Amino acid sequence: MYTDNHATSGAHANPTIGTLLSSKYKVIAQCGTGNFARVFECLNVQTNERVAIKLLKHGFERDADFECDVLNAINRHDPRDEVGVVKLIERFEWRGHAAISFKLKGRSLRSHSMPMTAEQLATVARDLAESLSFLHFKCRAVHTDLKPENVLEEVSSTTKGRKWAICDLGSASFYTTRLDTDLITT
Repeated sequence: MYTDNHATSGAHANPTIGTLLSSKYKVIAQCGTGNFARVFECLNVQTNERVAIKLLKHGFERDADFECDVLNAINRHDPRDEVGVVKLIERFEWRGHAAISFKLKGRSLRSHSMPMTAEQLATVARDLAESLSFLHFKCRAVHTDLKPENVLEEVSSTTKGRKWAICDLGSASFYTTRLDTDLITT
């Protein structure tokens, strides 16, 4: 017998192209999907800036709030956007779905053409090591769900040579002197 669990319960948000979210984000395309959320590329019609909007399933408001706690810690410790981790713009609601807006990044490592050259691999490794070190030592957080889908190409010219950034901190965890026993998920 099938029963819903936390990962399968709830319906995904499904705005159509052109839908206006929060009176300012116009949906351009869907650019990602997961168990708990979908991500849409949107245009901020007030600033003409492209952003990513993560719309979580109904019932995941507390998860969105915690992810925003992690993202706020990242923003506090990296105010100039020099570290390769997504940046929170704002948290809002759309038709009962928790929504989080981010600076837009590029395609995922998973969609990158393979095989990669040794130089490309070294760049990925360096960027991820720096980002994870920042999360660990500055934010006192662990990503817990690092996989090729959660590594995105940088598209901004303000990234000072950085090529890759980490996204999806929905499963992240803060730590003190004692780590959670279920901390690592992927």
